[in-house]
Amino acid sequence: MPENKGLPRNPHLRFHFQHRMMEFFFQWISGSAHHGGAEPGEIHYAASRIKDGDPESWIHEWTQLADRVLARAITSATHDHPVSARESYLRAYVYRRAALAFVDPTRDARYRPMYFAAREHFRNAAALFDPPIEGLEIAFEGHPLPGYFVRARPGLKPAPTLLVFGGADTFVEDTYFIIAPAAVKRGWNAVLVDLPGQGILPMEGSVWRFDVEKPVSAVVDAALRRPEVDPLRLAAMGISAGGYIVPRAVGFEPRIMAAVTVSMLLDLVKIWPDAFQTVEDSLPFKAMKALAPGRVEAALRMMHFYEWHWGVGSLAELKRACAEYVADPERITCPVLNIVAEQEFTEFPPAREWDELCKATIKRYQRVVTPADEGGEGHSVGTNQSLLAQLAFDWLDETLA
Repeated sequence: MPENKGLPRNPHLRFHFQHRMMEFFFQWISGSAHHGGAEPGEIHYAASRIKDGDPESWIHEWTQLADRVLARAITSATHDHPVSARESYLRAYVYRRAALAFVDPTRDARYRPMYFAAREHFRNAAALFDPPIEGLEIAFEGHPLPGYFVRARPGLKPAPTLLVFGGADTFVEDTYFIIAPAAVKRGWNAVLVDLPGQGILPMEGSVWRFDVEKPVSAVVDAALRRPEVDPLRLAAMGISAGGYIVPRAVGFEPRIMAAVTVSMLLDLVKIWPDAFQTVEDSLPFKAMKALAPGRVEAALRMMHFYEWHWGVGSLAELKRACAEYVADPERITCPVLNIVAEQEFTEFPPAREWDELCKATIKRYQRVVTPADEGGEGHSVGTNQSLLAQLAFDWLDETLA
C-alpha cells in the first residue's frame, strides 16, 4: 500500500511564507478578513517582519499587531464609538490568537494568559453587537463546554439554527469568523461550542474523545431549551476535525435535521501521516533536534500541541488513540452536504473513498468540491469564506425549507 501522507495542509499557492505551517496559518488569518477578522494592510505588514520558520518571531509580530489594534479599540470604546471598537476588538482577537499557533501549551507558561487575553478581546466585541453575542457554558460531565449564541435577530421568534463545531486546533471564537456572520445575514442563529479536547479545555483535563455524540447531545439539549431555536430547522456544521464530530454525532442524534461537513472524516486515524508512528524515534529527527534545534522548534511545538489535545505523550500514541474514532455513515438518516476542498479531494485518497461510501449509504447525500480557481483549494476552504457560506446556506435553506 502507498504511504499515507495524511490530510494535506501544505498550500500550493503561497501568500507569503515558505514554512508550510506558517503559510497555512497565514492563509487562515487572511481568510478571516471576510468576516472582520483581519485587514490586508495589517497582516501583510506583520508577515513582512516575521522571520520565516522562526516561531518566536511569529509570536512577537502578531502580539505587537494585536497590541496596536487593541489600543485603537480601547480609544474608540472610551469615546463611545461602538462600531469602531467592535471591529478593532475582533481583529485584536484574531491577531493575538494567531500568535498562539506556535506557543507550546505543554512547556510555555504564556499559553493560558495569551488565550484568555484574546478571549477578552472577543467578548468585548461580542457585547457591542446588536443584539449582543451571548456567552454560553453548557454543562457536561463536570467540564462546562464554552460557547456563544449568535442571534439571527432581536427577540424570541424561533429561527433556523446552526450548531458549529471546529477542529483539532481551533478555539470556539475562531468558528465565529468562519461562518457566524454569514448565518446571521441569512436569518440563522449560530451556536458555537468547544467540545472536549478543543480550545483551552485540555488544560482542564478534558481531552478529545471518540464518543463525541455525547457532548453534542448536551449541546442539542441546551439549544432546544431556547425559544429562539426552531427545532424543525436545527442543523450542524463540522469544520476540519469537526468533519468527524458531525457525522459521528448525527448517527446517534435524531434531533439534528441536516448536516454539513467541511469535509467528511469517517476514520480519524487516517488524517495523520504514517510517519507519526516513527518520527520522534527516527535518527534524522533526533540528530536534527540535538544539533540544530532551531530548525525543528516550530515542528516540535506543533507536535506537542496535538499530543496535548489528545492527552497523549507522543505522535505514535496519538495515532493509536485515534483508532476508535470512526463514524458509520449507515447510521446517518438526515440529509448531508459534504464540502471538500480540491486539494483534499485530489491528494487525500480517503476523501474519495469516504465520498463513495456516503453515496452508497446515506439516502440524501451531496458532495461539492471547491476548486482552486475560486480560491477554494486549501484545507476547509479557509481562503474563500463567502464561497463556503454560499454553498452551505443555499443547501441548508433548500433542504430545511
